[in-house]
Amino acid sequence: MAFTKNYLDVATMKEMKIRISLLLFVVVVISCKPDVQSWKLENSIELDGISPLGISFLEDKMWISDSDNNRLVLLDGQGKIQDEIPNIQRPMHICAIQNGLLIPEFGSDQMLRWGYGRLDTLKFGYDLDAPASVAAYQSERAVADFYNHRILFYNGSTWLSIGKEGKGNGEFYYPTDIQITEKEIIVADAYNNRVQVLDKEGNFIRMFGQDLGMNAATGIYKNNEELFITDFENDRVLVLDTLGKLKQEILELSNPVDATIHRDTLYILNYKSKIINRYSYN
Repeated sequence: MAFTKNYLDVATMKEMKIRISLLLFVVVVISCKPDVQSWKLENSIELDGISPLGISFLEDKMWISDSDNNRLVLLDGQGKIQDEIPNIQRPMHICAIQNGLLIPEFGSDQMLRWGYGRLDTLKFGYDLDAPASVAAYQSERAVADFYNHRILFYNGSTWLSIGKEGKGNGEFYYPTDIQITEKEIIVADAYNNRVQVLDKEGNFIRMFGQDLGMNAATGIYKNNEELFITDFENDRVLVLDTLGKLKQEILELSNPVDATIHRDTLYILNYKSKIINRYSYN
C-alpha cells in the first residue's frame, strides 16, 4: 500500500510538473508573439452643414470638397471652416499640387485650378462628361471621366484617352477616383466593384478587390505598403497589401467616399453621417 501511494504521489507530481511546463511554454509563446498592427480609430470630426466628398492636404491645410454646397472648404482640426472657395458645381476628388489645388467640377464638366487666390478653367482638348477625380505626380496628370467611362492621362507632353465602357480588363464602368504613382495609374472602377492598375501607356496590369464583395468602390489611396478602398455601399474601407491580400476591414462607417494619409494619420470621409474619422497605426 505504501509503495502504491508513493508511486501515485510521484506520478501526480510528474503530471503537475508537465502541466506547469506546458503552461509556462504557452505563456512564453504568447508573450513573444508580435502584436499585429492595424489602423485604430483615434477620434472623429463632426462636420456642421458640410457634405464631404473629397479630401486633400495643401501645406498641412485640410481642404474638403463640400459637394452638396458647391464649394471647397478649408477646415481646422476641429472641423471649423477657416476659408472657402465658392461657386464650384459639385466638386469631387480633389488633388493638391504646388501652390494650389486641382478640382474636378462634376456638375459643369470641366477641370479647375485654384492657386494664389484665383480660380482658372483648364483646357486640354477633350470634352469631359462629369469629371469625378483628378490626380498628379510630378508633371503628370490624370482625370477620371465618369460618364465617358474612361481615364485621361497626361504623361508630361501628351494627353492619352484610356479605356471605354465595359467589364473587361482595361475597361471601366463609372470610374470615380484615380491616383498616379511612380510607375502606375490606379483607378477606382466604382460600379465594376474593383480597382484596376494600368501602366503609363494605358495597358492593363492587374486588378484588386473583385473577390471581396464590394458595392461601389468610390475612393482609393495608395502608399508604399497598402491600398485603401472605400467600399461605399457596404460602409467599410478595405486595406490591402501590395499583392492585393486583405489586411484589414475598417468598419462602422457611413458611406465612406474618400481616404488619405497625412503625417501618419489616416483620414476617412463619411458622406452620409458628415463625419471625418482619424486613425493611427499601432
